[in-house]
Amino acid sequence: MAKQRKKKSKSADELNTENEFLKMKMMAEFGGEFVGSTEIPPDIENAFLKQIEKIQRAHAVAVTTKLYELLEQPEYSHVHDLNDKAVSRELKRLLKLMDKKGVSLVSVGGIGERELYRFLTEELFKRDVESISLKGWKLHFVYEDFYPNHAFDVKRTVHDAAVMLIDKDNPPFEAVYDDDMKDKLGLQMDFEEWIGNLKIWQSTFNRGRLEELDVKVLDVNEENNEAYVRCIVTFGLQPAKGKRFAKRDYPLEFWLTRKPDANWWLVNRVDFEEL
Repeated sequence: MAKQRKKKSKSADELNTENEFLKMKMMAEFGGEFVGSTEIPPDIENAFLKQIEKIQRAHAVAVTTKLYELLEQPEYSHVHDLNDKAVSRELKRLLKLMDKKGVSLVSVGGIGERELYRFLTEELFKRDVESISLKGWKLHFVYEDFYPNHAFDVKRTVHDAAVMLIDKDNPPFEAVYDDDMKDKLGLQMDFEEWIGNLKIWQSTFNRGRLEELDVKVLDVNEENNEAYVRCIVTFGLQPAKGKRFAKRDYPLEFWLTRKPDANWWLVNRVDFEEL
């Protein structure tokens, strides 16, 4: 039996040419613009672009329907007709059915099962969705995208902000810290100057890590656009390479803002004795 010839791999130049053609083709058909990095290997970019093209084509022929129809109209009871045990059982049944149909629903803020069941059967079932026929495609729904839990989001942002204070490999960036930073007194401060002060303190140890964050006070104003957190943070500090980490507690205060119509919070002021 003759050996099957191995398919010849394309050169980097050939892949780059094909990638540019794919981009122009998709922009002409579907609109939009590609903004990327030249550091991406051409073979990785090629696989990515082909996957994007598949998704775009699937979207182009997708049919809009109600989620309840997509799930083939499963039987369910009104939330008020079920006790807590039945709610838990029925919610698990519906979520399992949804998973088989490529749909998921989660709550990152730990909402109760009764409210999650109510939301699913009374609201999400009525939502318009695209019926997309594509291998591996899944619809993901998060309860907090519809009903934001600001206290939970603030606490999570403060946790990420604390990690960035201590982790040299994970420096503060503008998805967590506002570029419109203020100093301890609440006066305007250049973001790069603030980063510089942080690096001076970080230079006093080899490595650091967040051990614990204990929130003492968490206040969110009535408009849900400003928040304040006072906490005790335990950092693990390694004085030099090979040395043990020593734990140290720091009192920290964070002030946060939420931009209009945005679902995320940004830290714009930190009171930290080392800065």
